[in-house]
Amino acid sequence: MAVAGNAAIAAPARPTVLAFDSQTPPSGTLVNVAWSKWWGDSGERWELLHNGSLVCEGKLALDPAKDPRQQQDAACPAYLAPGANLFVARLCDRDACSDSAAVSLQATSIERKANLNTWDQNAVYGKGDQVLFDGAVVQANYWVQHTSPLDREAWTPVANAAVDLSAQRTTDWQYGADAAYSIVFDDYCGWANDEGQKLAESELSKRGLVASWGVMAGSCGDPAWSSHWSVLKGFVQRGHEVFNHSWDHGHPMAADWASNKWGGNDLEIRQSSEKVSAMLDGYKMQFFGFPFDVATEEQLNYLKAMPQYLGTRTPNYWQADGVNETAFADPFRLRFQVYMQAQQDSADPASLHNYLSRSVTARGWGMRVFHSVQDGYYESAPLEQFQQHLDEVQAKVADGKVWVGTTSEVLKYRYAREACVLQPAQVVSAGVLLGFDNISDSCARYVTSLTVELALAGSGVKAMQAGRPLALTAVGNGKYRMQVEPRGGRVLLY
Repeated sequence: MAVAGNAAIAAPARPTVLAFDSQTPPSGTLVNVAWSKWWGDSGERWELLHNGSLVCEGKLALDPAKDPRQQQDAACPAYLAPGANLFVARLCDRDACSDSAAVSLQATSIERKANLNTWDQNAVYGKGDQVLFDGAVVQANYWVQHTSPLDREAWTPVANAAVDLSAQRTTDWQYGADAAYSIVFDDYCGWANDEGQKLAESELSKRGLVASWGVMAGSCGDPAWSSHWSVLKGFVQRGHEVFNHSWDHGHPMAADWASNKWGGNDLEIRQSSEKVSAMLDGYKMQFFGFPFDVATEEQLNYLKAMPQYLGTRTPNYWQADGVNETAFADPFRLRFQVYMQAQQDSADPASLHNYLSRSVTARGWGMRVFHSVQDGYYESAPLEQFQQHLDEVQAKVADGKVWVGTTSEVLKYRYAREACVLQPAQVVSAGVLLGFDNISDSCARYVTSLTVELALAGSGVKAMQAGRPLALTAVGNGKYRMQVEPRGGRVLLY
């Protein structure tokens, strides 16, 4: 039983990490770590911890035809660190978790010596001597001559000689781009802008760009006669985001919302969230845009109390214009720039071109808000002007200047790069191991793929995460980048 306060909470039975076949494998070895819960209360999800960090996790499906105390088990691969490797399996239900006893596996670790020579079959080597052989450092286990380092009785691998890592870091923005940029459309289900927004989405998809679409859930109609929901499903399937733009675009300061008449926060925030989830097959919105970009502190606090929401545009419209700093502090007071036809003069800092350029110069996050394209809706952008802007954005993406992400994608990256901390590299027999401090609640909340930049000497280095190959992209000056899942296990460079 787990205890919270004065109340006893039922927890799943304790799982057991199964014993390993070998007790002293070389560091960097990929081992399969299995656990089982033989009997007792079942769990809904599981985690495997390796030296205090999460290496894998999963959900568990219960067979209703079987006893609720049925056996449960799972397994996943993990790279061994030098020295002691402690594995703990964690089994959880919605209320509490139970941890297994820790199981230790010792991995051999031999320090690599400097100024090594290449193996010579005619040379004599004593116990402990090290040489370079086929891209690796190997050490003699006893007096040896003529015996190839491929003989694992005579020689022990120490390190992968090809891996010479001098620095590693998580980049400020995805793919190492200078800046992040989000394209946002308000007022989905505004009816008068239906065709304009579909036209905008078509232009975005032609260029492989994504956007965030603010839906007014109460205005979308019944799917029996309205196409809004099917169109929105198509947007999601093509990588776009749907965010909450209230139930019906009521003014937050007007009596209908501010005094909770006709539902207030419950209708405009909670019920609109549930409506979208019901109509889009469980889709969970993570961003909110208050109509007219104004809100009271009480409304803002109501939104913050809903765990699914990661942020919103600033509720003080007069403070809105601008670019968010690289390390902006408050995700519920985000700056943005609304498209206005009268601001497209080449000298206006709010023009499409100038705001994009300001975002890149600031190395921050720019958020451009539209309402429609090529129709008579509020501040609708002319199609040619919109196309030119997308072409400019696309060019900056290709040049590595800009990463275009949805609002929730950018929010997750900004906070995951802080919460999921890249740990110092560990030299192992197979190469170099990289991992993350990833068990905090914040890392779990914001977790997303992160771009890790490496300073590597030489060439031919490869990367694997939990046995899966990762692409290493050369970006010049001895630097490489790779996309890593911070809660997906350690990465081996070899």
